Amino acid sequence: MFLVLVAENKNFSRSGMAPGHADWSIEERDHYKKERLYWIFSSLISSFALIAAAAGAYFALGAYQEAKRQASIAQQSLNSSTRPWALVEEVKANSHLAFHENNVSIYVKGIVKNYSQNPIISASFSAKLIQASPGISYPLQEAKSFCDEFHGTSAMFANVVPPGAAVDTLVLKTETKLDPRRYFVSPREGRQFFQLMLIGCLNYAGLDGKSYQTVSHYSLNDNTDGVFFVDAGHLFADERLEFMMRGMFANEKQQQ
Repeated sequence: MFLVLVAENKNFSRSGMAPGHADWSIEERDHYKKERLYWIFSSLISSFALIAAAAGAYFALGAYQEAKRQASIAQQSLNSSTRPWALVEEVKANSHLAFHENNVSIYVKGIVKNYSQNPIISASFSAKLIQASPGISYPLQEAKSFCDEFHGTSAMFANVVPPGAAVDTLVLKTETKLDPRRYFVSPREGRQFFQLMLIGCLNYAGLDGKSYQTVSHYSLNDNTDGVFFVDAGHLFADERLEFMMRGMFANEKQQQ
């Protein structure tokens, strides 16, 4: 009996394992495997949650920016719909064009039309005759400078102009001194000639209490494409004179 127990103890010492130890190791490995899968799954869920949160923030930011852009467009549309718009639709010669010792002068009047849905008030108009320069088709800087100085300094020609109505301005005299260095030369005849442009400044106010200014630019023609020969004489008949609009812009800088 004693020998058998010793033998069994010897067998136990060789194997180095207690009874049931092999089964316990398998269960432990399964536990570790499940725990590892749990942590992997949890990490994936956390990653997906983080990505979803980032995507949500990105789309929320995009929605905010789009809403802000739409609000800006709506505000601009509202401003455009409520802003008064008036224009010197036509300028007419009210006299002949006088030319004497390099000075030219003319009397003009304008026809102003209110294109907005609201009345305009305190309308005034001023005009400036200028000599055209070679290579310059639109005197933007000169127009802005002149109209900036004129802003709010001329007598009114109408207290109120209803929506869609057209009224005449006061008759104005405008003149300019010609610079012989800016004369053109006819290629066929070799004769010197000059060309003229007119800057028109229209001031008016809206029911919103703000003042506005519309600047117009015209070329002066006399049935010869605006060619006025220096040696043609001292007077150019008014019935042949015509102002052609070349451009217009709102001088927003002058809004108050």
